Amino acid sequence: MRTHYVILIVAYCGAIFWLSSQPEPPAPDLTFPGADKAAHALIYGGLAGLTSTGIRRSRKWSDPRLLRYGPLVFAVFYGLSDEVHQLLVAKRSFSLLDLAADALGAALVQWVLCLWVWRPSPLRQPERE
Repeated sequence: MRTHYVILIVAYCGAIFWLSSQPEPPAPDLTFPGADKAAHALIYGGLAGLTSTGIRRSRKWSDPRLLRYGPLVFAVFYGLSDEVHQLLVAKRSFSLLDLAADALGAALVQWVLCLWVWRPSPLRQPERE
């Protein structure tokens, strides 16, 4: 993976870690039911999308399973580690529903990318080195 993608992913993970380290994280006033879960899905969907883009743009066409499932597995395990980390933060707790929202967001973004964005077309061939 190219260095700038690694830096972006580390910074994104750092921002998630910082937010989850706050006893009362800054959040906009979202009044609809499930707003917290939607935020989790968006944040971890973004992590999966950024990771997927970094892997794709590395121009190293490896195992298709890595391209499909690697970003999803990474985002879910980072979400799990974040939920465990919240056990150590005052006023925060581990939530399986938050973890499920993280996984759902990552899976949806990865599904969209694999199905519509990264899908090979007859006009576009993978670059070879």
